[in-house]
Amino acid sequence: MLRREQEKAESIERLTGKGYDNLELPGKELVMKRFLVIMFLPFLLYACSSTDDTDDSRADKSESRDFPSSQMTKVEVENVNGSIRSSVWSDESIHVLFDKWATGDTEQEAQANIDDIKISVSEDTISGVLSIDVNIPINVEVDHGCNITLKLPSSLSLDLESISGAIEIQGTKAEATLETVNGAIAAKNHNGDLIASTSNGTIDADIVLPDQGECMLSTLNGSITLSIPDTISAMIDASTVNGTVEVDRNLGIVITREEKKKFKGKMGNGEGQIELETVNGDVRVEKR
Repeated sequence: MLRREQEKAESIERLTGKGYDNLELPGKELVMKRFLVIMFLPFLLYACSSTDDTDDSRADKSESRDFPSSQMTKVEVENVNGSIRSSVWSDESIHVLFDKWATGDTEQEAQANIDDIKISVSEDTISGVLSIDVNIPINVEVDHGCNITLKLPSSLSLDLESISGAIEIQGTKAEATLETVNGAIAAKNHNGDLIASTSNGTIDADIVLPDQGECMLSTLNGSITLSIPDTISAMIDASTVNGTVEVDRNLGIVITREEKKKFKGKMGNGEGQIELETVNGDVRVEKR
């Protein structure tokens, strides 16, 4: 992940002629520097890639790969332009489907441009990490993309990242880190720690938080909806700048602070931590 962050910062410098520290970015007091780096890069890239001409053709190509899961504890995916979706199954393997596309002036050219999308895979049996990296070239005349669909055992942890695309997971019983810049995030029937962040998009999470677990959800432009059972033990901190915060009274939370844009409370013994933060949008905490 650090390599991808370095590439993003280098791309900003190539496009603007300035390093990140010299950019005048709005809202620095609201968000961390790293979050702003990934937030502004897509706008810079796509602004530079905008043309008046439209491509005549689009080509699509799908391919799939299967990996054994017996020595794996975690799956990492890095994407650039496209969604990432993960669901669980009873099979003891990891199935990955890549749906790639590219445009071109002709069908033949579009098909040839698909081959510029490179997929690299690393299976580290020592650390137990399967890493998948989709490399898409920056081309002002071609639209490249790849949607990724995963099927895997529920016990595997997830670390999924895209620049432009939605991220959705379902049925995972392990920790998950989900990060995108332009796109919504959804975690359905999730049992485990959850860290999710997006710049432009909603976040919807339906989770069971383990003892001393963490649920950290943040977006700049979009609402946050969290569904949890009333049996978990956690401190809750929810806030928005432009919007409202609403918390279900049926959760039995001991309220320590309640305002229109800010809420703090305690569930059970307060062993875990739940933090929900948006700038433009509402925050909802509902009983599962």
